[in-house]
Amino acid sequence: MDAQNEDCPEVEDAVRTLTMDGGPVESGVLAPMKNSSGRVARAILLPFVWVFGGLLGLATLRALVVTVWRSGRRAWDGESRR
Repeated sequence: MDAQNEDCPEVEDAVRTLTMDGGPVESGVLAPMKNSSGRVARAILLPFVWVFGGLLGLATLRALVVTVWRSGRRAWDGESRR
């Protein structure tokens, strides 16, 4: 084959989905989070705060129940306060 006599085939443009005004459709996975860094931080930190607050609340409740239980046992057994 002679390279000078060959014509290169024309490549068609790929099919793209466009919006009603002719702009491209955002198809990136992380593209929606590009301009919302505050929302991303809140989505990460808010569940952490809720879980930490819940654990702190449960620990406080346990300490209160144990204190009341021990005080009641001492009163029932007739022990004096320390």
